Amino acid sequence: MKNNKIMRTIIGLTLLVALLVPVTAFAASPNYTYNFEFTDRVNHQEAYHEKGDTEQVWVFTLYNTGKSNVSSTNILGVKMNRTSDNYVDVYRTYTGRTTNKRISYLSYVASDDVMFLGAKKDSDSTSYATLYANGAYNP
Repeated sequence: MKNNKIMRTIIGLTLLVALLVPVTAFAASPNYTYNFEFTDRVNHQEAYHEKGDTEQVWVFTLYNTGKSNVSSTNILGVKMNRTSDNYVDVYRTYTGRTTNKRISYLSYVASDDVMFLGAKKDSDSTSYATLYANGAYNP
């Protein structure tokens, strides 16, 4: 009887640890902020950063702050890139706020791979206004 109770406790703790591992891996990886101002429709890129974790997703947040004017007529396009063997993501568009959007990589990305966020004002934008976008990402 006592052995069953100990075994259930061990199994319960093991399951708890297994559930927390992905969360702690994400929490341990830094978030990088971006602040784009696009007067053209040319690709721009953020600084290079090591991925820093083993999760096969990257996380994207687009804030809806006073300066941001991303909309259905002023569209932000983004893509996570790797400095070598770059087939890891596809170009995506955003027309408004998004928070902690988890995006799966198309191929394996190692924790020491060097990544960078590319972004531009999408060619489908009909607004002639400068596009302002800010937020955070975690490669």
